[in-house]
Amino acid sequence: MTGRLELVGLRLEAAGRVLVDDVALCLQPGKVLALVGASGSGKSLTTLALLGLLPPGVQRTGGRIILDGIEQDTAGLAALRGRTVGLVQQSPRSSFNPVVTIERHFRETLALAGLRRGAARTRALELLAEVGFDHPAEIVGRYPFQLSGGMLQRVMIALALALDPRFLLADEPTTDLDTVLQAQVLDLLGRLRARRGLGVLLVTHDLSVVARLADHVAVMAGGRIVEQAAVGELFQRPRQPVTRALLEAHLALCQGEPSELAA
Repeated sequence: MTGRLELVGLRLEAAGRVLVDDVALCLQPGKVLALVGASGSGKSLTTLALLGLLPPGVQRTGGRIILDGIEQDTAGLAALRGRTVGLVQQSPRSSFNPVVTIERHFRETLALAGLRRGAARTRALELLAEVGFDHPAEIVGRYPFQLSGGMLQRVMIALALALDPRFLLADEPTTDLDTVLQAQVLDLLGRLRARRGLGVLLVTHDLSVVARLADHVAVMAGGRIVEQAAVGELFQRPRQPVTRALLEAHLALCQGEPSELAA
């Protein structure tokens, strides 16, 4: 797998106020880039900007989004969704239609690839098996409210992979899960990255997640990237006060936790 997805000089505004300014990121095949920072730092808006999915009132007033060296216009960004870039949102329960079966969710997504009826069902079962369901045929007939949060998160990941994207944007994918389920989801993302060669943008405020999965880290504060480094370098030699504060908070929370989470 070749090529990369780049964000250069992103600037977002709402009602005359700058929310994100001069943000640059680069996603590479087979690599996990973690975008970390406190709530409100601009992480989720930056992620949505990569797909042209900004909320009402927020505008991109600067910056370029470049895929394989080609700058993407509005139509180009729309064409990326699902096919080139998959999105895993932070609240799986609110991302599903509660009165539509899991199979119907897959059918609607897979129709974009021309798969219908039996072919769509077969593909849905394959995807559900890939994300760890031992009996996927039991899952497709259920409604979202019949699944746990961890199960829904795996279904959402399967849906994000349905059109075989090259990149995956995972926005706080473990926020609503307990520690055991968090570890399972992160292990799953790691396996998918290795198996599919995915380039992953992992958005999180949790440095335990970063330590477990990321190759490279970008630290965001006040709508700007304040530091970027390889994960080992950032943990051992943080340069910015914001980064040091995040690490101190992480280490304080991880006292008494398994050593790999505090590493």
